This record gives sequence, structure tokens and C-alpha cells, in this order.
Amino acid sequence: GDDLVQLYNDAEIPVYGPDKHPHVLGQPARESWGEVWQLVGGQIEDAQRGIPIRNEDTLVPVFRHGRMEDAWFTYSYSPVYDGSGAICGVLVTCIETTGRVQAARSLKIERERLQAMFEQAPVFFAVLRGPQHVFELVNPQYKSVIGGRDVVGKAVAVALPEVVEQGYLAILDRVYQTGEPFLGNDFEIKLTPTADKPEEFRVVDFVYQPFREADGTISGILVLGVDMTTRRRATQALLSAQENRASVIESMSEGFVQIDGQGRFRSFNRAASEMYRLQGMNCDELVGKHLLDVFPDLEESSTGAAILRCLRDREPTTAEGYFKIWKRSFLVRNYPTPDGGVANLFQDITDRVQTERQLLEQRERFEFATKAAEIGYWFCDLPFDKLIWDDTVKQHFWLPPDAEVNIDG
Repeated sequence: GDDLVQLYNDAEIPVYGPDKHPHVLGQPARESWGEVWQLVGGQIEDAQRGIPIRNEDTLVPVFRHGRMEDAWFTYSYSPVYDGSGAICGVLVTCIETTGRVQAARSLKIERERLQAMFEQAPVFFAVLRGPQHVFELVNPQYKSVIGGRDVVGKAVAVALPEVVEQGYLAILDRVYQTGEPFLGNDFEIKLTPTADKPEEFRVVDFVYQPFREADGTISGILVLGVDMTTRRRATQALLSAQENRASVIESMSEGFVQIDGQGRFRSFNRAASEMYRLQGMNCDELVGKHLLDVFPDLEESSTGAAILRCLRDREPTTAEGYFKIWKRSFLVRNYPTPDGGVANLFQDITDRVQTERQLLEQRERFEFATKAAEIGYWFCDLPFDKLIWDDTVKQHFWLPPDAEVNIDG
């Protein structure tokens, strides 16, 4: 009727809730649904004019259980005709879909959260579906590994034809057929050149994990892995640098000794090993021994004290002196290393020191002889740009000892 007096079946009772049922039975709909009439009233009026209305999963806030609740419904309003063909009422069919809508929303939020997590994760992943291994989903890291190609919706053999001959498609087929995961470590992938990019090589650690449905059948494969290319290159560069460094150290004429942070011998280069051998010491037997266990009086020499000072203060030191234990003179340079130890470079300067001592003795004898004989001497550098007179020559020419003499006079 025009008053829209409502009659409903038992299935509608939960929609009304205890706040309205049963006292709204037989009452005008406008009074029972005042909180939503602004939303549905016009639709009911359309149905009264012969225009059916249908809404799916529509939010209709209702008052029930003592409060306003967000509720979703799939409902329709249809005109009801009497025997004469005149519209005499409105038929309302209603299914509450709140649970399904909220579940779908939660699932969507969870998927978005997982998607964001996968996209931001440092690992690469892809979802392959069906026996043809069609790409369903890839994250940015996976796209980076395959050179930025657009592969979603394409089978692996079509999107990445080069992996077929490299054996990866055969592995995917085996995982799909047997259901056994595959773990690959340090695998190489060669990507064929394109118009935009040259040929590339990638090194990856990865796993192919099969997807199983509720009935146990396999529907796809999850690809999850880490791009190890940068680490491989860094490792190779480090090894190369270490080999180069070792080669340089071995070719040095100076002795080179590495000492750890505890003051123990770690390694010797060829020159150092030879110097120790000449002193009757085997360097292989010294590795791991403390400096002071091998040389108890090390700190008594200037060169030994410099090593210990560098080890203690973590500052470079240089010293030159006589090493009484070996009866040799050495020039040593010590540098702190990042691991807390010391890099010790030493050079045997015994011959040089002896030569300098001999020259000094000869000079002293020459000066003594010339002074005793009152003989003067002078020196002129070629090409005659420097003139040096000794005091005796200056005296012969009536000049004081501090007088300056040059080529020009």
C-alpha cells in the first residue's frame, strides 16, 4: 500500500536485529528505516512507479544491536501488481553480504601489503602458472635480473628464449611434474643482446617452489632468489687485487712482514724469508709466534722499539739503527693495518752504513792532513756555476772565513 506497511519472512529477521524485530512487523517502512530512508526511499518510490532497482554489495548503515553498523547488502526493489494490473506494493529481496565484503576487503588489503612487501624486498620473485610456466606476477628486482623485459602474461619459453638452451626450462618442467623444489646456487644466466642492451651475464641463487592446490595438484611455480652478480664481481675484483698485492709484495727487494693485532707473526715475503734464513731462522716455524718470544730484547733496539710502538699507538713509525741480535743495520718502516696489526718493511743498510762510516773517516783524515800541512783546497762544480773555497784558501787571499766566494768574483 501507499503506507509501505512491511511484512517480512524469518530470513529477514537478522537484518532488523533485536532493536526492531518484532515490533516493526506491520509498521510503515519509513518509520522502521528512518536512518537509511534518505538512501533507499527514492529507490522504493521508483519501484512504486514501476521502475525495478537492483544494488549489489552496497553499503547501507543500519541501526541494530544498540548502535549504527556498517552493513553491505545485495538487494532489489520490484513493483508488486494486483489482479487489475495496478501497482499495490514493493517486493524487497535482500541478502546481507557484510561478511563476504569485509573478507574480500581484508584479502585485498593483505594482497596489497604482500605486493608492497614483495616489491620492496631485496630478493627477486616471480609467479609462474600452468605447464607452460606463464608469468603471472614479477617484482621489480626480477625485472632487473632479466634486463627489464616485459614478461607478464607470456610463457617462459617465449619471454626468455635463451633460458631454454641454458637448461632452466627443463628444471621448471621437472619441478612442475614431480612437485620437488629445486635449489640453485651460484648459477649463471646469459641474456641475449637487444636493441637497447648488450649481452649480459647474471649470477643468481634461487629456488623453484611448486604451488599445490587443495586437491594436491600443482598449478604453478614460485621463483624466489637473490642476484649475486654484484657480489661475484666484487669478490673477483677483491681476489684480483689480493693476487696483485701479493705479487707486488713478493717481488719487493725489501723485507715485508705482517704482524697481527696480538703481536704475532702472520706472513713473510720472499725477501724477508731470505733475510731470516741467513740468520738461521725458518719463517714457516715463526708464523703464530709472538715477536717478544722470538726476540726477547726487541725493545732495546731503535728498530725493534719502532715496531712495538706502531703496534701499541696505531701510528706509522720509521727508524734506522743497529740490530744487535743480527749484528746488522736496518731501516724499518711500520704501518698500522685495519685488523689491528702492523705491516713491517725493513731494509738491510749495513753496507751503506759501513760505506758512510768509511767516507766520514776519510774526510776527517783529509781535513786533518790539509790543516796540518796548511794546504788549501777549492772545488768548482761543472759547468762552473758553483765555487767553494776552504778557510785556508780564503786566508791565502786575505779573506775572512765567513766570506762568500763565487765565479763572478
